[in-house]
Amino acid sequence: MLFKPGAKDFFGGVLGVGLFIGAVALGACSSSTEDPENPYETREGFCGAWAKAACNEKVLSSCGNPDGKEGCRANQEATCLGLVGETYVDEHAEGCIEAVEKAYSDAKLTLAEVKLLALATAPCDRLFKGARNKGQSCASHQDCDTLKGFRCIGEQSTCQVPVEVAGGGRCSAADAQCAAGFYCNGQNCVARVPLNQACLSEPCEEALICHAGTCSPRTADFASCTEHEQCASGLCDIPAGSTSGICVPRLDLGITSQTCAGLR
Repeated sequence: MLFKPGAKDFFGGVLGVGLFIGAVALGACSSSTEDPENPYETREGFCGAWAKAACNEKVLSSCGNPDGKEGCRANQEATCLGLVGETYVDEHAEGCIEAVEKAYSDAKLTLAEVKLLALATAPCDRLFKGARNKGQSCASHQDCDTLKGFRCIGEQSTCQVPVEVAGGGRCSAADAQCAAGFYCNGQNCVARVPLNQACLSEPCEEALICHAGTCSPRTADFASCTEHEQCASGLCDIPAGSTSGICVPRLDLGITSQTCAGLR
């Protein structure tokens, strides 16, 4: 049975490959042609501001590298440039930088903040003016004109302004996106599979995970995990060099934290 997901799963993308586990920086220099009244005009200027917002004293201290500001900024700039890509526009840049600064201010990251840093939620999800518009194929949101509200969605991966469809409604249209608690079976929005029921191609309710063919509870905080989707909190804190960790309500930056790898 088919089902049509909504927006691309950010854990399977950015976080799955390590949002903070640093890209190897070849050097990212700020443009000398930036408008001094608009430091976010270019993506280089935006990413320079991102790096400054991320690499504050509390973050550097928590990651065990209080004197490593330059290295941290170089890593964050390179990571940011990779995330933003070539279709960057500055319309929502200032609000995004303010949100990034707030997210890193306490050296602790909630799930909502992790999504923000993956450019998956407002205001950081509207930084792209891709060349593709309604109905055109896409590989990611960056391909679409996000300023017009387009997102890369659906089984066919096309640029659409998502239209929410209630349970029971038809979802065969390319822009249809089922409401929370439902999924598209190819024709209609139907309820996700409940606890202890069999799951094959059908998705479980959001709070559950398909394990050994049955919809089961996700792992509680402080129990062992190997990936984010196992956790009820959506966050699995895996120490650097390890393949397993524990589910946590937030990611606390620390010397052994994988998250700190891109902040040094």
